Amino acid sequence: MSKPVPTIRGEKVWLRAMERDDLDAYLRAINDAELGFMAGYQFPHGKLATERWYENLMTEHHGKDGYYFTICTLADDQLVGFTWLWHLDLVNGGAEFSICLATGNCLNQGYGGDTARAVQDFGFGEVRLERIYLYVNAENPRAIHCYEKAGFVVEGTLRHTRRKRGRMTDGLLMSMLREEWEAREAAKAA
Repeated sequence: MSKPVPTIRGEKVWLRAMERDDLDAYLRAINDAELGFMAGYQFPHGKLATERWYENLMTEHHGKDGYYFTICTLADDQLVGFTWLWHLDLVNGGAEFSICLATGNCLNQGYGGDTARAVQDFGFGEVRLERIYLYVNAENPRAIHCYEKAGFVVEGTLRHTRRKRGRMTDGLLMSMLREEWEAREAAKAA
């Protein structure tokens, strides 16, 4: 029996709905000092609260005002991270993109950029969004470079947005517009 073709996929990864069995990997990622902080988590999270959060997320929000995915490799279905397309504003056509890779071994493998492009294809192609935006720590050049390669553009600096070990850090607001995505898709097709 052949493996089914994933609905949302890139060149290296495919996205599936987050499952309860993913919570241990999710907790390890967000409780990792480097990965968790760069993904926006500033304090440890426990299993019970995460299970309650997951139940609420998947019953009340997934497919309604956001989409919450587990990132897996196309090659061997290895779980490599988590991504959201959330804060959906269907009136104005906007949504926020977020990502957290599962381990440090997942960095510099192209999974983040491929995930961003897959989420853009889903958001602009299926959800019919006009704008996808994200927030990134200004002290995370690896992520900024990844997002720029995926077509996101810096819109501005958000001053003193997060505290890191007692000092304030800035953030960047980045976005991609539908017309930019359409131009990229046309260039691929040409």
